[in-house]
Amino acid sequence: MVNPKVLEIIEKIRKNIGEYCMCNCKSLCCKSGYLPIKNDEELRFIVGDERYKNREKDSFIEKTKYNGYLLKLTPENPCPKFKNNKCSIYNSKNRPKICREYPISFTKTQVIISPTCPAFENNVMKKELEELKKLGMKII
Repeated sequence: MVNPKVLEIIEKIRKNIGEYCMCNCKSLCCKSGYLPIKNDEELRFIVGDERYKNREKDSFIEKTKYNGYLLKLTPENPCPKFKNNKCSIYNSKNRPKICREYPISFTKTQVIISPTCPAFENNVMKKELEELKKLGMKII
């Protein structure tokens, strides 16, 4: 089980970087790189029924060897749920886990930060990461 204090700090980081994401980096993660989707249900929710039906022919959607998908995000072709510079499914219970957790995931002993996250690159979460280290967490 993960230390409750660790969970508290991680949630604090996620909450604190929300405004930074919208104002400073302009939600880069929703517009650039790859969005891993774990299954068909998640894919259909993100891309919609029509695009889901044509997923085999869609260059935006790449099937993985683990029966998941990667959505290839670009500024010209961002996440389909990214509307008016905001996530239109932010408060949805169906929002993919990767979206809820980004840029931080964790195990019992380590915290994994996306190295491409501008908030991480600009030390926005430096204080909290130091607190996690003091609790014995390895930062990757």
